Amino acid sequence: MPLRSREALEKKIKAARAAYEEWRRTPLEERMRQVKKGLERFLATAEEVARDVTLQMGKPIREARREVQTFRERAEYTIGIAERSLAPTFCPPRKAFISGSSTFLWGRPQHCRMELPALIPVNVIVPALLAGNTVLLKHSAKTRWSESTWRGPLESSTRPTSSRASS
Repeated sequence: MPLRSREALEKKIKAARAAYEEWRRTPLEERMRQVKKGLERFLATAEEVARDVTLQMGKPIREARREVQTFRERAEYTIGIAERSLAPTFCPPRKAFISGSSTFLWGRPQHCRMELPALIPVNVIVPALLAGNTVLLKHSAKTRWSESTWRGPLESSTRPTSSRASS
């Protein structure tokens, strides 16, 4: 997310809020399908990503390739546990609660902000998208390639149709 001006940032935030309103109402099965599609697009550039990790971070290419593989494994695992993890949780009545009452815990989409380098965001972005959240990702100026690596595949797959035209 390049920050050329405060106005550009405000526009991005406004677009993210609008996308959030639609994305959070998207059924989980559809969010999972779209995140998988984004993952496939990301992995289609796996060798380029590994090369960029090597060039920008000095990591040997073999290790960079393994990092991309780990990225895939983490994303697939997160998608695989999404239905169970995001299901409402029933808490039966307890003495500590009001007599006769029961509690349900529902995962609610939230706006979030984070600043993370390279491939680490998979640990947060994929679960956030599956939960119905929107994410604004700003990489360090030292790893600018990371932004385009993430932006293309995931944004085009997970961004609600109505908000794609507005940016």
